[in-house]
Parts: sequence; C-alpha cells; structure tokens
Amino acid sequence: MRILLCLVCGLMINGLFGQSSEGTDFWFTFLQHRDAMQARMVAMVSAREATTGTLSVPGLGFSEDFTLAANSVALINLPPGAESIGSEVVTRNAAHLTSSGTVSLYIHQYFGLRSEASIVLPSPALGRDYYLMTYVGYQDGDRIFPSEFAVVAREDDTRIEIINATADTENGHRSGSSWTVTLNRGEVYQVRAQKAQGDFTGTRIRGDKPFALFGGNAWTQVPGTCGYRDNLLEQMYPMESWGTEVAAVPSAQVNGNLYRILAGTDGTVIRIDGRFPRAYWLDAGEFAEFEYSDGFIATSNYPILVAQFNKGTQCSAHDLGDPSMVLLNSVRQTLDTITVYNSGFEAITENYINVILQAGDELNTRIDGRDLPGPFTALGAEGRFVYTQLRVEEGSHTITSSGCGTIVTAYGYGFAESYAYGGGAAFRPINANPIVEGGCLNDTIFFDTGLDTSRFELQWTFHDGTVSEHSRVSRIYDTLGSYPVELIVHDLCLDRRDTSTQDLQITLRQAISTTPDLSLCPGEVANLSATDLPGARYRWSGPRGFVAETQSLAITNISDHNAGTYAAVGIVSGCATFPAEVKLDVHPVPEISFSSDTVFCPREDALMTLDPEPAFAEYRWSDGNTGSQLVVTEGGTYGLTATDGNGCEAEGEVTISAFCPTAVYVPTAFSPNGDGINDAFEVYAYDAAFLELRIFDRWGKLVFEGQGSSMSWDGLDRSGPYAPGYYVYTLEVHGERDNGIPFQEVRSGQLLLVR
Repeated sequence: MRILLCLVCGLMINGLFGQSSEGTDFWFTFLQHRDAMQARMVAMVSAREATTGTLSVPGLGFSEDFTLAANSVALINLPPGAESIGSEVVTRNAAHLTSSGTVSLYIHQYFGLRSEASIVLPSPALGRDYYLMTYVGYQDGDRIFPSEFAVVAREDDTRIEIINATADTENGHRSGSSWTVTLNRGEVYQVRAQKAQGDFTGTRIRGDKPFALFGGNAWTQVPGTCGYRDNLLEQMYPMESWGTEVAAVPSAQVNGNLYRILAGTDGTVIRIDGRFPRAYWLDAGEFAEFEYSDGFIATSNYPILVAQFNKGTQCSAHDLGDPSMVLLNSVRQTLDTITVYNSGFEAITENYINVILQAGDELNTRIDGRDLPGPFTALGAEGRFVYTQLRVEEGSHTITSSGCGTIVTAYGYGFAESYAYGGGAAFRPINANPIVEGGCLNDTIFFDTGLDTSRFELQWTFHDGTVSEHSRVSRIYDTLGSYPVELIVHDLCLDRRDTSTQDLQITLRQAISTTPDLSLCPGEVANLSATDLPGARYRWSGPRGFVAETQSLAITNISDHNAGTYAAVGIVSGCATFPAEVKLDVHPVPEISFSSDTVFCPREDALMTLDPEPAFAEYRWSDGNTGSQLVVTEGGTYGLTATDGNGCEAEGEVTISAFCPTAVYVPTAFSPNGDGINDAFEVYAYDAAFLELRIFDRWGKLVFEGQGSSMSWDGLDRSGPYAPGYYVYTLEVHGERDNGIPFQEVRSGQLLLVR
C-alpha cells in the first residue's frame, strides 16, 4: 500500500486554510511614481520572533541581508531601479524577500510630499485570479498621471491574461480589449492608462500560476473634484480571499472617507449596515463609489472587494493629509498577532492605527504589551464588532489578541501627504471547497483543514456514517466508486457554520508519458509535453523550484539554469498518475577566442591570419568566407558566427588595427661615380613623423643638412665633389614604436664615400 501525499497531488487542504499575511517568501514591485526615478522606496520588515533574511532585486544585482529581534522592524532602502517604469514592457526589476523565520512585509514609496504604503502578501497567499482596484488619473497641463497596475511573476513561464481592460493603455490596447503576456520569475509587466480619465478598476487579471498584482495611480486627487493629490499603491487581493462581510472604520480626524466596493460575480447584492443604510446591485467587474463618515459593515450574497480612500485635504476638514488607498479585509480573516510600522518618512507627523475586534474581546486585546485603550465604537446595527482609533508614535507597534483576533489598518498624515496600508490578515481562500475531489484506490488520503480547533468546531461525515471532529483525518478506500463527504466548520467567534460537500471519486492510478529527453543549445525553446488524459489536470516540477500546471510547456531562452530533470504528474479526479520524467540537457555556451595580437601592418610582406579557437564544425565570416581561418589584408572589424559539434552557435568579432611602427634604414656607404649604382647617400624611413639629417667631415665641418620624409646626399658641394673617405652623420627621428608609444631620438654613425 502506498501513502499518497496530497502535496504531490496538489490537494493539500491545510495549504488552502493556513495562509496569512506572514511568510518567508515575498515578491513585489513599486508602481511608477509622479516623480519617476526620484522617489525613495523602503521595505519595512517586522517579525514576532528573531529571524534573519535577505532582500534582493535579482535583475539589478542588488542584495541586502537583515537581522531582526523579536517584535521589531527592519527598514531597507531599495535602489531607484526597483521602481517600474513605462507601460506594456517586461522588466526584470521585481524585488524578492526571503527569511529564515516568519515575517510581515510592508512597503513605502515617497518623494516631495507624495507618499503611499502597502502590505505585501507572501507567496503562498498569492492567487491566479484578480480584479483591479485603482482610481481615475489626473492631468496637469500636458502631463498625464494615470491609473496603473503591475504584475509580478514568481515562476517561469507564467501566462498572464488581461481581460476586458477598462481603460485605453499608453501603448495602444483599447478599453474592452484583452491580451496575454508571458513572464518569467522576477519579471514585471506594468500597464498605464493613456488618458487621465482612464481607470483600471474592474479589469480582470488572470494567470496560469500564482502571481502578485499591484494597482494604484502615479498621482491623483480623491474624489476627482477635490484638490490636493498623492500617489496610490496597494497590493491586490486574490478573489479567493474576498469575503461577504467587511468592516469599515473611518479615518481619524477627518469628516469621512470615500469607498469603492467591487463585485466579482453577476447579481451581487451589497448592503451597508451603518447609520445611513444603503444597498447596491452589481454585476462582475462593476463597482459602487460613495462617501461615508461613520463606520459600517458591508454584507453581500457573493464575495466583494472593498477599498477605503483618504480624501484630499481640501475636502477632508483636516489640515493634514492627502489621498491614500487601502483594501479592507473580511471579518473572517483576523489574526491574533500583528506588528506594523507607522512611518515618519516624508514629513509624516500624525500616525494612527484602527483596530477592529469582536465585541467582548476588548480585554483580550493589547497593544505593545498594554491594554488596548478605548473608546470602543460599535459597528453595524447588531454591534457584533467594535473598533477604536489609536494615535501612536512613529515606529513599530504590536497588537495581540487572546480572543478571536483583530484586523488592523495603519495610516498617517503630514502636510499635503498621507499613507495607509492594511496591517495584515489571515488571507484564507474562504471561497474554495476544502474537500479533496478524490484519490487513488488503496492510497491513504488525508483530509486536513489546517484550522485551530480552539476556535473552530469541525465535523467530518463520511459515506459509511463515520463522523470525526479532528482537524486532520485520513481514509483508505479499497473499492472504486463515488463516496460522499461532508465537512461542517463552525466558527465559534463569528458563530457561523459553513457546510461543504464533495462526491469523492476513487479511481485507478494511471500512467502518462512525456516528451523524450532533450539536448538543446542555450537560447532555444524547450517544448515539454505530457500525454493526454481525459479530464486530467497536470503538474510539472523541475530544477530550482520550477512548478507549472499545464499539460505542455514552452521554456523560452533556455540556459544552464534550466537544465535538469522535469517530472510530470496528471491528476484525474484527485488521483495522481505515476510520474513521468524528461531530462533536459543544455549544452555549454560555445565561445570564440581570438589571438591577443590585433595590430596589422599593411606594408609588411607577411599577411595576418585570424585563427579562432577552439575548433568548430562550421564557420561563417562577416565577409562571406567559410574557412576556419581568415587572411587579413587591411584593418577593420571581422565578425564570425561559428557552429560547434552540438549545433550550437557562437558569435564573436575582433577589431584589427592598421598600424605600422616607425622604421628607418641608414646605409653605411655610397659611391657617387655616375654609374647609376649607389650614386647617392639616402635615408629610407617609413611612418616617421619627422626626420633631420646632418653630415660632417672628419674635421667636424657640416657638409650636408636636410629635413623631410626622404633625403639624399650626392657627395657634392658648389665647388665640386667631396673627397673619398669616412664621414659622420646624425639623424633625428620622431615616430612611434611597436607598442604605439611616440618617441624622439637621435641616431649617429659613419658612412664611407667611395670614388
């Protein structure tokens, strides 16, 4: 009997329920700020327990280690390149944080009285399906500061679909259009609206693998009729973590907030339970926008996404602050411990924390080790939840609950600026069925909620009437067929019962096959595929944490980083097939090496031959020659494309400089007798910048003097021929040596005049 681990099957239930805003692996980016490439970017890392970690931007070569004590915060500045610039281009500037222990991560972007912050979700809390929440842009003269969003991939070959864009884009995608883009690990795809009135709220973004999504604005005013502007930045929540009950708390010191509520399903009915009740009916991708001065509870028949905006100072009745945006969490996503950092960056002078908790938990909730001060205000007509607004100092603050947990928002005001971000949540995918779809005959199947039984009462009911109240249950099925399973989860804090059912399919394990082993060159495309099984979904795993959930893969621009063994598993009704493997070999990148001698003197009789190494199977020189060597007759740049025995191409080039050092030849004798042979004393100079020749007789009398590139003495003066015998010469030469260094020197010697 084989125990089938649900990790292999992709069916771990505790993976569904155990997610939160804390983690050990995070990916993020910063949107283009109004002051592009000038804004400062800070990561704020908090931890309940002492830990270490690293923040890097792999595409920029940036990396910084950090060490955290318990309940403390590390502040890490990121380089300017961490800001995403442009629209509809792929960049390699995603930031990646890893830690040895669990941490929470927040980011802050600010410059010139324009700042905003956001929570960052850990990799396990990321999803495949999102709707965007942004705001309309702003136009200042001929400058447009648009609505914008950015996708961050954490896995190679992540296929992203932008569906029914709600605004025209800078690079030509029209409102209502859809398109796809494929990203590799660490790549970012930012999209910006073409017009100031463009707003990406309601645009659906979907991927075949989990990815991070950030939305906001470069610079805008909230509401659109209110002066004073700021940048907006917020990480989007995956649809599976939305809820049907969301609590909203007003920001301190102001006359109210602006809210947007977005639906993900047609026929969504939303009711606002507060001092001023109201209702909205929305279809998928539609949103309602309204202002509200008090706290309220938003309830709905289908999951919703709620955004809270701080208004510009001109409209807020407070002399500090500016627009900011924060996404609110479902009341089912509480945490028992939250550490936040209230920032003082960019002249923030007032810091606040809003704390939402269940009525009756006031004495069970503490901040920084002290009782949570009031006053507490009830939310909604029933008053099941209460909130308090706390004025706090800049720095780290920890909120703990020994009861049913809390939801926290951190925010702050300064002159003409503000920031706001959610302080963390459970981010459980509360809209997913927690029961596995099936398993294989005679395998052990685990049913695991991952829920804390001190808060949740659980009841599993199986086909044979067996009932279990444990969080984790295992079963073995020895007969093929369909078996009903029911799970009732009773949330003791919310007094809410959720019932999930599943007809568990028990089937025989099947086998699949994959593409034959591949041996490819760097830069090529590796196409991997598993055989077709009706009704199957697929999961690939490979080197360096590679994961994909498609039947066929196309790994582009491969390198030795991609080499290794890839295993495919097909899953049919929850039963995983036997894994099939394909080995991918990536040949070494061939390199062309040329001699270090790159200087060629055209006047020399010997020709220069380019003889690249190592030996290749084929050669294609830039002049069309296909030989293994190339004879050089003049200076210039010579390119070579060579193919090795594996069929892999290498390219190289070498620049040959046409240069000849100065060369001078001085004869030792001449015979000016008129026979046409050596009748003159001549100096032979090549590539000399300057020459001066002087000749003296044996008594030191100057008998000849000349300058120029060529000079000759015929042994005569105005009175007749000079006498035979020895004479002395000096020759001043200006030129360049073999290494190209200029020189000036005087040479001397004897010459014999023969008659």
